[in-house]
Amino acid sequence: MNRVATFVHISDLHFGPVDLKTRDSREPRAAELHRVFDGLLGHGYLSLCRLERFWAGLAEESPRLIVTGDLTSCGNTDEFETAVAFLADQLVPPRGNYVGLSHPNWKDLGISGNHDNWPGKPTVLGGPPAAKAQVFRTMPYFDRHVLTVGDGYTLSFLGIDTDADVGPRSYRRLLAQGAFHSQLAQLDGELNNFLVEPKEFRVLLLHHSSQYPGTTALKIVPKSLAALYDFAAKHSISVLLCGHTHVPCLKQFRVPYAGNSIPLFEACCGATTLRRSFAFDASDWHGGRPERRDWLSNSLLVHRVFVEGGRAALEWRTEVFVEGRDGFSRPSNVPAHIPMETAVRLNSR
Repeated sequence: MNRVATFVHISDLHFGPVDLKTRDSREPRAAELHRVFDGLLGHGYLSLCRLERFWAGLAEESPRLIVTGDLTSCGNTDEFETAVAFLADQLVPPRGNYVGLSHPNWKDLGISGNHDNWPGKPTVLGGPPAAKAQVFRTMPYFDRHVLTVGDGYTLSFLGIDTDADVGPRSYRRLLAQGAFHSQLAQLDGELNNFLVEPKEFRVLLLHHSSQYPGTTALKIVPKSLAALYDFAAKHSISVLLCGHTHVPCLKQFRVPYAGNSIPLFEACCGATTLRRSFAFDASDWHGGRPERRDWLSNSLLVHRVFVEGGRAALEWRTEVFVEGRDGFSRPSNVPAHIPMETAVRLNSR
């Protein structure tokens, strides 16, 4: 099989106000909220440097960048400016020592997260500042045939705002839940005019995870979750790429549709540059205890797409890379039952 595309998937960067001495995010005054909203911890400067080094190390594969939300800690204009400078160009003193991904087209495969809808200060409740609309492209979106690979295969990408139907002063905002039925309804009307083609494969970017096992905080509300599964089956979505939980997780599952069941693959990226320690434990996801732990490691995903000759199929391979003192690398201390690498055959529908 031939590799035809590489994507570096990052999420939950959580840029905060820069401490001019350490270049980390400054410790917020609302420290008591860390146990609930650990995104308030902000970014770590060394993590930015390690991410830049990892990105540069894949240059030979000409990777594309995927960003699944929460660029900021609380939606502040200054936080957005720092995030965009890092992604599109470089951070310069005093915000950083010429570190950045220099990827001006990052927003092509980018979406917002719930923290990006905060009112610009760590009070959680309130509408987003004007900066959000200036930073992200209009959601939802459908980009057909973003990438054409060998033998006429194409990848199409869709992006939604999973915070779109969350009231700015609602309990759903406090619980960081996702509600986005209106986004799917809008996309459904558009996609009815674009039936999936025999060699077209569709990937949906969203911030919240459909597979997170929590019962209250962080989850997608039932109405939106049911609509998501129906939408994915109806419009032949093969892959869901998300973030939000700060824990990486790769899951294959099936959803019912029209008397049958449709396979889906969800790749959830952990927080990538959050200011915290290096210890890694994914028991939140895989041990049946969906409680939060602030000391989880940062991580990112690398998706590689391969053409499988002779049939209308692609192979989508995803690897988890976890941050350590030497940078982002494949983890070696994860229990065997936790998948850190998955290969999924995407069959044309």
